[in-house]
Amino acid sequence: MTSSQHTAEYLLIQALAREGITGTPDSTASNPYVRIDVGDGAAIWVSGTGWHENETEYPPTEHDGWLACHYPDPENDTGDFTVIHNGSGTTDFAVDTAAVVAAIRPYLPAADH
Repeated sequence: MTSSQHTAEYLLIQALAREGITGTPDSTASNPYVRIDVGDGAAIWVSGTGWHENETEYPPTEHDGWLACHYPDPENDTGDFTVIHNGSGTTDFAVDTAAVVAAIRPYLPAADH
């Protein structure tokens, strides 16, 4: 079992925090993700792709890409979302994490970036 401080989820949340962005572990049924609330009730959900599709608590050395989706109304999930980052196949954890953080930034309220 991987220590929570050494999971992709933990390191993503730390990378977001360094940029002043709050990421929170969350899940639906059996699909964990990191949630970033972006105002007006909207949120971005980030989870792994590839070998770790719909996972977040895996070793970063096994990273196979982040998938980030913007949900305008995540509490009423009707399938209405926009993919804002698809790093599928990106095994460089640091590079993909920087890319997903950059993809999230434009969705934040103006005061947050």
